Amino acid sequence: MAQGASPENQEGPYQLPSTIQNPETPESGWDRIKELFKPNQLGQYPEEVQAVVKSTITGAILGWVYGGVPAARQSREHYIRQSQAEIYQHKVEAVRSAHNAALRGFIRYGWRWSWRVAAFVTVFNSVSTGLTVDQ
Repeated sequence: MAQGASPENQEGPYQLPSTIQNPETPESGWDRIKELFKPNQLGQYPEEVQAVVKSTITGAILGWVYGGVPAARQSREHYIRQSQAEIYQHKVEAVRSAHNAALRGFIRYGWRWSWRVAAFVTVFNSVSTGLTVDQ
């Protein structure tokens, strides 16, 4: 046994750090789930809730890219096929119009994928976290 670890050398009861206000464990699983949504004294939510929020944002970004990139390519190609008879004053104007069509497709279809993936990730992680905390 280490020299400073013996019970005889301790001078009094162990004092908890000031950041730990309520060391008791909640009685039921529902109480533990309610504790997840209460911020601490610093105004921060528990790590589990922060992980759900971060994964939702990541899912939304990846969904936007997953839906937007192919849609932008397809929208640009469709615009080029449909605008063969249009007359432009300069090549830059034609390229700008094709890029605008691609950007519209990226935003439109990226948004559709983004909110769906974000909703799925949020529900999945919330249920998973809730079941883990409830145990």
